[in-house]
Amino acid sequence: MAKLSEYDLELTFLSALGVLLAAHYFNFAESFIARAKELEHLQIDELISVALYLMFILPVLLWRRWKRENALRLELSRAVKEAKQLKAFLHMCANCHAIKDETGVWLSTEDYINKHTDTQFTHSVCPECMYKLYPEHADQVYADTETDRVISSTA
Repeated sequence: MAKLSEYDLELTFLSALGVLLAAHYFNFAESFIARAKELEHLQIDELISVALYLMFILPVLLWRRWKRENALRLELSRAVKEAKQLKAFLHMCANCHAIKDETGVWLSTEDYINKHTDTQFTHSVCPECMYKLYPEHADQVYADTETDRVISSTA
């Protein structure tokens, strides 16, 4: 079942009031009653009431739908812009791997990624560094697991 928004009830009453005012202004009621009595066997009076109601409520519903879709479109364009920003080239220090952000401030890699994404960092030691830095513990740590060696990227 669709969730009612906070203004659905008000819009329904407002549109019903619009139908009532239009009927009063154009004397719909008198001509409608006279014509409805003539066509009572066709049950057309209910159809006319529904048509009048829809004439007022449909523009309101279409406007609300457009507004909701426009908000989604804006959210999507912001997400695409953010994704493009993350795909752009990053200025990274060749020595310490700090990254220059869009304002020109150098941040640590962890700080940059924390600031621009929802990712949180945790630190560990890769197998290659474990063998270089702690050779006496590496065999013990990796004895039970088969781990792939890290492939260094060199350009």
